[in-house]
Amino acid sequence: MQWSCSSVEETSLRIRCTCGSTIFDQKDSLPHKALFVSDQLIELMIDKFLEHAHNLGRVNEGRLTLEEWSRQYFLDSFPVPTSAEELLGEIIASLNVRFWREIYECVECRSIVATANDGSLVFYSRDTDEGGRLLEASDSAEVLMSPVERRDAGLLETT
Repeated sequence: MQWSCSSVEETSLRIRCTCGSTIFDQKDSLPHKALFVSDQLIELMIDKFLEHAHNLGRVNEGRLTLEEWSRQYFLDSFPVPTSAEELLGEIIASLNVRFWREIYECVECRSIVATANDGSLVFYSRDTDEGGRLLEASDSAEVLMSPVERRDAGLLETT
């Protein structure tokens, strides 16, 4: 199976599906794109998030400066952000790039294209036309609710 990928601009990507359709990635929140983390890396990713959340607390308590925290993670050439929240955002964005990979669904044939460990694209065709779109998010706001919000909305049975 053949696929091709060409850069449109720095933040945009076009992927040619084997059915001939083009899969576009040019903005956030696309219904045909998802991010995934390998099961082998999820615990490491969570540990890294928790480590930096802990450092955010240390900065807020005055036990760590922004520059000290920034230099634990970024090289000296990286400018020190002006707030702890900005630095945490930069770190989370950096972790996302390191841990998350993209997966796309062709809007025409519903085949899947995923990024491999080396950054190349791998094409998977569906063996059935049954079922809906794989990557499209649920319309249900319930998915985003915490257990307390679900309970308060009457969506969660409590004993």
